[in-house]
Amino acid sequence: MKIDLIMMSKFGFADGGRETWFNNFFNEMKADQDDLQVVLYSLKLKSENIVDSHLKGQNLVENHEIDLGNKGVIPLTLLFILKLCFFVFRKNNRSRQVVAVGSLNDMLACFFSYPPIIYRGRKIIWLRTISRQEFGMKTKFFRLPLIFIEYLLLKFYFDKVLTNGEDTG
Repeated sequence: MKIDLIMMSKFGFADGGRETWFNNFFNEMKADQDDLQVVLYSLKLKSENIVDSHLKGQNLVENHEIDLGNKGVIPLTLLFILKLCFFVFRKNNRSRQVVAVGSLNDMLACFFSYPPIIYRGRKIIWLRTISRQEFGMKTKFFRLPLIFIEYLLLKFYFDKVLTNGEDTG
């Protein structure tokens, strides 16, 4: 089984819950399935990271690091989405399943890189977020459209939605 995994992370050892989840998920999956192949799309990795020390050379067949460069005029999320789209379309070797891990940023990256018109594979989102609380911290003007976009993606784009219970907003 080959899956593409999109995660906007640098995979540092102390980065947080998504990175811990990835490590646990990857180790559990490779124990269950010898034929697991993961193609990872992430931010440029930190010098000491989970991927290099635990995962490389096993079932991780490709690791595509997206370097966002220095912070400029374009927001980092938009830059990640644009570079990921360019990379995936240029490569044109999508797996039959794609898993996005995170929140709205990762959902949008998946949606634009694996558009429903072109990509017929299975799309899975693993929500590792408190996004509604995060949206609530922003101005009310932006909150409702973001929640609506998230709702549309969850309802109509993704085939499966995985959550972790109480810690997911």
